[in-house]
Amino acid sequence: MDTSNISNVNSAFETELFLPEQQMVFVWTMRTSALFSILGSTLIMWLICKRRSPKKRNIINNVHNRLLLGMSLMDIINSVNLVLASAFVPSYSRVYGAWGNEASCSAQGFLLTVGLAVGFYDTMLCLYYLAIVKYNVNEKALLYYEKYMHGIAIGTPLILGIIGLALDIYHPRVRSPYFCWVSYGCEFVKDNEEEGECIPRPEAYVQSFEFLISTLFAICWIIIAYSMTSLYLSVRHYNQVTTSRKTEKKRRTISANTADNITTANTQSYNSQETVTQATLYVAAFSCSYIFSLVSYTIA
Repeated sequence: MDTSNISNVNSAFETELFLPEQQMVFVWTMRTSALFSILGSTLIMWLICKRRSPKKRNIINNVHNRLLLGMSLMDIINSVNLVLASAFVPSYSRVYGAWGNEASCSAQGFLLTVGLAVGFYDTMLCLYYLAIVKYNVNEKALLYYEKYMHGIAIGTPLILGIIGLALDIYHPRVRSPYFCWVSYGCEFVKDNEEEGECIPRPEAYVQSFEFLISTLFAICWIIIAYSMTSLYLSVRHYNQVTTSRKTEKKRRTISANTADNITTANTQSYNSQETVTQATLYVAAFSCSYIFSLVSYTIA
């Protein structure tokens, strides 16, 4: 990539694509979304740590709540990173609010990649709900798999973040200039080009890394969609069974044992509906907390 092409891209950024007012709107839209996300995740963590089970034990002993705590913690880290937004971007990019350097840019790119753990945790929660509701897996049995859930949710984006640092592919980019992430590294021209001509990162590095992350996230969303659909179908089946038994009860006199079975079915149906409602709310909250950032990125 020669310097003239870089200059053309930077000129297009300044004069055609993003006016200063537009940059300010995009940055503060992302910051507002991230602030709401921080507030919600902090509230979830506070409620979990405050609540106690009927046996007066801290409710954090629950696998579900530990997964939720992990997701909330990673969401806070990621959201704080997004609140700072363009502050990490090198000042030579002339982006709104940029006063960072190459080191801060790389740090932000690493933290954003690690922040992808939120999506992985959301996937693990959906699998947890699926195991509890559809397959009636015991909580104790899930304790064995919990370490793998945390390991995948945190370990995968952490390894990706380290790989990104090793490949030196975290730089400001025209497509989303409000934060540093995967880029060739020559999309902006320094005002003082004393170091000579900018050498872009190899195309294979950048495209392979983007493809890997896109593939992993696509898998996560497929699992989430499958889990939510299966949960809905399972609860609908429980409701149909419960309704059928209620109808049968009206037609004939039943024994006390049958009545107990119906009560049990009603309880199972109610608990399943509550679980699915929780799962739906968590997935919706995760999606909505990033909707403004997604809109800004799409417009960019």
